[in-house]
This record gives sequence, structure tokens and C-alpha cells, in this order.
Amino acid sequence: MISRGARGWPEGEGLNRTLRFDSQVANNGQVEVSNGTLRFGSQVTNNASGFISGQGTSIIRFDGGLANSENVLLSFASSSISGNITNNPGGMVLLAGNSTATFVGNMVNDGTIYVGSGSHAVFGGDTSGSGNYPGTGLIEFIDGFSPGNSPGAVSFGGDVVLGATATTLMELAGVTDGDYDQLQVAGTLEVGGGLAVELLDGFVPAAETDFQIFDAGTLSGTFRAVLLPDLPGTLGWDSSHLYSSGTLSVIPEPATLPLLALGMLLAWRRR
Repeated sequence: MISRGARGWPEGEGLNRTLRFDSQVANNGQVEVSNGTLRFGSQVTNNASGFISGQGTSIIRFDGGLANSENVLLSFASSSISGNITNNPGGMVLLAGNSTATFVGNMVNDGTIYVGSGSHAVFGGDTSGSGNYPGTGLIEFIDGFSPGNSPGAVSFGGDVVLGATATTLMELAGVTDGDYDQLQVAGTLEVGGGLAVELLDGFVPAAETDFQIFDAGTLSGTFRAVLLPDLPGTLGWDSSHLYSSGTLSVIPEPATLPLLALGMLLAWRRR
């Protein structure tokens, strides 16, 4: 079944039926596909009163991209969504009914992506944005992932997998909450792939500074590669707690520790 609130034309029959929109669409009504394909050839704007829904085994193609300001609902069986998506503040992408949705394209989430219990969202393109991911379902990133909008904390209500092919970028611009990227995961965070850390806006952390970039109920897995930025002088990174508490620390490099201890001893003797 395909229903629509914007002008399009169907092709094919039955389960293979496709509804195509070749011109730009500003959706203020309801567009729904069930066990079929919904294809937009140009840019789609889903306005505050709009609703786009995929049910059953469905394919939705946003060949010109989607700017979402209201609701995109995906439920039952499996759905594939291709094209770049910008989920604006106030916009919601909702997965329900033990569904699996694979997003093939870049995602900027500044709204809400809700993955319900038993559902699984897979992000196959570059994913970024300051929006959160409530719901207790599973979220998996298999390409680039950069939380926040340079930088920011992003929360997840369920489990998160940073896949073996993913590259996670965490940015640091200060030492207080909100000044550096953080993943706040209520369930299990399974890490993999590569981790890259960058300093922003000329920020240089001082010695004995901690950054808990991962705050999870359970932390598992390891990164195949960790790329950390250079630090000036005698400072270095301590990643020994990365896989236990999700923390990176800045410390004096080991070669400087004896000199530091000697200096402290001499200062004590002068008292």
C-alpha cells in the first residue's frame, strides 16, 4: 500500500510497487509506503505538519536529500533509507515494532532519533550533530561518527556499537562539560574501528587534565587504532583508562617524571 499527500506517480505492482516523486517535494501531509519503494528524485523538505512512513519490507530513497522537521516513522521487518538526511531541531526519526533500518547516506542529527526496544538502526554514512538517541534499541555506526556540533555531548538510551569499519572523531575545546565531545550511553558501548581525537580553537590541555569521552553503563571492545594530537613540551597522553572508564588524561611524559619528583624533593628540603 502506498498513500501520499504530495503529487507522485506509481510504477509496478504488488510488493515491487514504487512511488516516485521526480520534482522537489515540500511535504505538509502524509506519505506512506508499505512493502514497496518510495523514491524521491529531488530534495525533500518534510515540514512541521509532514509525516513520512515506511512499513513492512520497504525502501525509501531520498536521491536529493531530506530536510526533516517533523516525523519519519519506520516500523516492522526491515527498511533501507538512502540519501543524505538533515534531521532538524524538532525533527524525529522513529524506529518501532522490532524493526531494522539501514541508513545509506550521511546523517546530521540535530533533532531526535528514537530507536525503540528490539529495534536496530545502522548508520552507513558520516553521522554528526548535537541531537540525542533516546529509546532502548541498538544503534550501530559503521562509517564516520562525530558527535555534537564542535563539540558536544550526545546521549543514547540503549546500546551503541562503533563498528570495525567506523572512524569516531572526538573533539576537545576545553575541560568543562560541553567543551569536549562525549558519548553518554545508558547501556553497553562496544567500541571498534578507529578513534581520532582533535584539539579545537587553539586549545592546549594542561597536565593532570582528564577527559571522560565515553560514559557508558558497560564499556567493551578495543579500537584497532587510536590517533591522538601532539602536545607541547613534556606533555603526553595517558590512554590506560580508555577501555575501563572511557577517559583520556594529559600527563608529563614518563622521561620527565624523575625530574619532576627531584624538583618536588628539593622544594620540600628548602622548607
